[in-house]
Amino acid sequence: GHSHTTLEKGLKVNDTYIVSAGDYLRNVGVVEINVRGGKVVGTTPMLIPAEDVLNPQESDLARAYGIVEVPTNPEVDEYVSYMQGQLSGVLNKVIATIPMDLDGERANVRTRPTNLSKIITAAMTAQSGADFTITNGGGIRASLKAGPVTIGDVITVLPFTNILTVVEVTGADVYAALEHGYRMLPDQNGGYSQTDLGVVYNRFAEPGKRIIRVLLDGKPIDRNKTYRVATNDFLAAGGDGYTMFGRILTEGDLLSDVLIEYLSNQ
Repeated sequence: GHSHTTLEKGLKVNDTYIVSAGDYLRNVGVVEINVRGGKVVGTTPMLIPAEDVLNPQESDLARAYGIVEVPTNPEVDEYVSYMQGQLSGVLNKVIATIPMDLDGERANVRTRPTNLSKIITAAMTAQSGADFTITNGGGIRASLKAGPVTIGDVITVLPFTNILTVVEVTGADVYAALEHGYRMLPDQNGGYSQTDLGVVYNRFAEPGKRIIRVLLDGKPIDRNKTYRVATNDFLAAGGDGYTMFGRILTEGDLLSDVLIEYLSNQ
C-alpha cells in the first residue's frame, strides 16, 4: 500500500534508502546516485515541488534534473475516452439531493467526526445490522456539495473497493481500537477512528490512555461483553494497525454501494 508520507530527505534504514514524495502529485521525487569505480559511493534523495517543474521546457530545475514532458499514448487516450462514455450514464445518475455540504476534507476526517463521516457510519451500521461501526477516516476521500448527488460523487468519496465487514469484538477491544485510532491526535492520521459511538476522551493525555468513556445509545459499553462491529475488510484484516478486531462474522457490499443505498432511501 502507500502512506502519502512526505520524506524531504529520505530515510536511511541500514543500507536502504526509503523515499516517499507525499500525495496528489505535490512533489517530484528525485534520487541522485553517485557511482565511482562501479560502486555506489553516495545517494541523495530530494523532493522538487511539482509546481516548479510543471512546464519542463521553461524550467531550469526540470532541465537540471532531466524532467521532461511525456506525451500521452493515443491508444490509452482512446480507451479512456471509450470507458468514460460507457460509464457516464451510470456515474451521472442522481441518487439523492442533500440540503447542505457534507464535510469529507482530508484534515477533518483524519482528526474528528464530520457530518459526512456520521452519515457513513450510520449507513454501515444500518445495512450490516451491527451494534455500531468503527471505520478509518483515511478511507473518506472527498466532500459532497449541497444539491444533487450522483453515483459518481459517492464513488469519489469512497473510491476504494472496501467491503462492509462485521467482526466480533469485546468491549475491551473496542477501547483498544479507539485508543489506537486516537493515538496521534491532534496530528492527522488515516487510521483515525470514525464511529457512531459516543466517545469521551482527553486529547492531551498520554497516547494509549486517552479514552475515558465509550457510549452506545447513551450507555457505557461493557468491557467484558461481546459486540458485533461494522468495519471494512481492510481494517478487519489488521489494516492501519487495527489488530485487535476479532473473527469476521459477515462480509457484504462495497462501502460506496452502502452509502448510495442509504442516501437513496433518505
